[in-house]
Amino acid sequence: LIAGHSDIVGAQTITRFFAIHVFFLPAALFGLMAAHFIMIRKQGISGPL
Repeated sequence: LIAGHSDIVGAQTITRFFAIHVFFLPAALFGLMAAHFIMIRKQGISGPL
């Protein structure tokens, strides 16, 4: 894709990359952070190392 022919990168490809970066990556980040905070609430904060 990056080093390939320029004719395969069209408007549809740009739209898909935009959707991935704007919608799916923040949603995945939010989900991981939510799971992290839920685990902290269940297990408590550990002491210093």
